[in-house]
Amino acid sequence: MADAKKNIEKNRKKKIKEEKKKREKERKAEQKRRDQAIKRANKKRKKKLKEDVITPRKDVRKIDTTKRNTRKDRNSGSNDFLGENIVDQSAYDDNKYLDKNDLRRMRRKKNPAKSINTKKSRRWRMIITYSALVAVVVVAGITLSLTVFFKTANFEIEGDTRYSKEQLVSACGIKEGENIFLANKKWAEENIKNTFPYVQKVDVSFGLPDRIVIDVTEGEASYMVKHDKEYCTVSKEGRILDNSNKKVKGLPILKGAKLKSNTPGDYVEYSNKAVGQSLTEIVTSLNNNKLEDITEINVSKSANLTFTYDNRILVKLGLPENINYKIKTAKAIITEKLDPNNQGIIEGTLDVSSCYDTKRSYFNEDSIVDKADKSDDTTTTTTEPTTDATDANSYVDPNGYSTDTSGGVTDYGTGNSTDYGTDYGTNYGTDYGTDYGTDYGTGYDTGYGDGTLYN
Repeated sequence: MADAKKNIEKNRKKKIKEEKKKREKERKAEQKRRDQAIKRANKKRKKKLKEDVITPRKDVRKIDTTKRNTRKDRNSGSNDFLGENIVDQSAYDDNKYLDKNDLRRMRRKKNPAKSINTKKSRRWRMIITYSALVAVVVVAGITLSLTVFFKTANFEIEGDTRYSKEQLVSACGIKEGENIFLANKKWAEENIKNTFPYVQKVDVSFGLPDRIVIDVTEGEASYMVKHDKEYCTVSKEGRILDNSNKKVKGLPILKGAKLKSNTPGDYVEYSNKAVGQSLTEIVTSLNNNKLEDITEINVSKSANLTFTYDNRILVKLGLPENINYKIKTAKAIITEKLDPNNQGIIEGTLDVSSCYDTKRSYFNEDSIVDKADKSDDTTTTTTEPTTDATDANSYVDPNGYSTDTSGGVTDYGTGNSTDYGTDYGTNYGTDYGTDYGTDYGTGYDTGYGDGTLYN
């Protein structure tokens, strides 16, 4: 009895197990059939997409056109696409369908390089388009300005010059009708400078719409040099301006220097280079100190340089060193101590060759001629110059200015002053003075002719 029950239970479990296997097999078969049906349907859809990507087949989709999204649906939070037809999913046996958005996504996945225009791509396309238009306009404007517009029609001359407008325009080489931007202005400036010796600086520029402006600065004559039988006029910059058979009034004559060439427009070159350096320093210092009325500069002896002031005072500079200091001292003595009231004309020799080292300068007076007498051509009395300014008969004040009792040599010294301070003394042994500089005062002492002092 027990065995029979066991057999019945065993057969029942076996039958249940077989039924489960049968149902599982049928389920898998059904699933396989459905997957194959879905695969065939998708294959047909893809085939149709190649023919018409936008519009799906109506026999595949069953669209309910009666149901549309309304304002009420939008306000109620409806998830349907605004203004789009609603697709009825139940129309598909496999519950799978495609709408327009799905079609777009499939197209992007299939051809990613051919994506639709986005805002960014449209912005870049507009930037490229506008940039190309601007470039075309700029190129067209430049082309027209260099070919059609801005042609030279007028020339303007600025600055004081002895040359005529026709001469300068002809020398610059720029023709009428030539474009003002394309004209070679640097070349024009060089042509003008090389053609006209007096032109020291020239600036050629353009003015809209059709002007060429030539600004000329002429060199200023500084001195003259005799070359053969002619006098060469030289500017402050050392350029030969012109040649003449006569001297030019107001210009000093350079003596003791030999030129290599006297071609106008060239810069002076001397046979002795040391002479050229000394002369340049003298001329520069005279100009800087504004010492005018120089009639002669003599550099024939390199150890005894001299120049003549107003054709009456010979100034000895000595060695070519500390030139500026010596000329500055000479100017102070001439303009402040020699005839400061301008009542007469003093002639003589001023020696400032050792003023830098000894702080003393010497003036040997030749004569004093009143202006009234000179206008009447009155004969003047001249004293013989003393060859030795510091002989035993001269009284020398240690801090100032003294007069030689025997020969008339006046001794200028700076004393304790650092700015060309001078003392003045008479040949009677009494001296008094005023120093200009760091010390400013007067002194009084009495001395003998042999140089000794007494109180």
